[in-house]
Amino acid sequence: MKLTPQALAEQLGVTKHTIYRWTREGVITPVVAERSITRFDLAEVMATLKARAKKKQPRALVY
Repeated sequence: MKLTPQALAEQLGVTKHTIYRWTREGVITPVVAERSITRFDLAEVMATLKARAKKKQPRALVY
């Protein structure tokens, strides 16, 4: 399913600005980007975010 940045943000529970920041940082990639039209594939974004979450190591507190 192709979603607008706003619709994707609503699906993920984040702001539209977060979607644009993730795009700028290369975390997620739009599948359709023409002049002023940007769309994201929900399944692809979810897979990317899940893979990214698995890579993050838990932080250890050292006292």
